[in-house]
Amino acid sequence: MASELERIAQEAPPKPEPIRLKPSDDGEGKLPYGWLEEAKRFPVDQVLRALGAEPVGRGGRWSPCPACGSTPGTDRRGKVLVNAKGRWHCVKCEEGGSGLDAVGWALLGRKPDGKDDLKTVGRWFAQGGV
Repeated sequence: MASELERIAQEAPPKPEPIRLKPSDDGEGKLPYGWLEEAKRFPVDQVLRALGAEPVGRGGRWSPCPACGSTPGTDRRGKVLVNAKGRWHCVKCEEGGSGLDAVGWALLGRKPDGKDDLKTVGRWFAQGGV
């Protein structure tokens, strides 16, 4: 049994390195070059968990939705599905996307759009969001 667990641990993808802020004049820190590509490496289920979502039942369902906040109803199924390509989709509000989009919805109430929104999302990753 131990050898089976060792095999599974070896097959699991390595956890991405945390994004580190660089010193800046304003004291807030500067996002390093390439941070966006680094942030995209975090698995969406890891991002959803860091945002407070929990797996519900089987089949890659999560709750609550980072966009609309919907939770399981009487059917007890999670409203957010995570597919094999690492993208999420809410069956109630029809929003979805990458882990970056989930963080945008949670922090900004919308998908990140533009440099300022991406900086906000990047700072979440850099400040230990995941």
